[in-house]
Amino acid sequence: MTNTNLRAFLNSHGIRYWQLAEAAGISPSLLSVWLRHELTGDRLIKISNALDSLTASESRQEGCGKR
Repeated sequence: MTNTNLRAFLNSHGIRYWQLAEAAGISPSLLSVWLRHELTGDRLIKISNALDSLTASESRQEGCGKR
């Protein structure tokens, strides 16, 4: 996932940068620094795992409302 795609994904899912940073265990300012260049290696893995966590919790919340 490119940084451009990541930003578009966050926007379309209503996820704020600070929420992603919190889920990744980093500060929002560090996330901003990381996004100045394409994510690779451990950084990409850390952000991908955080996104998975956020979208999984989003899915669980949506599922609770549907009965």
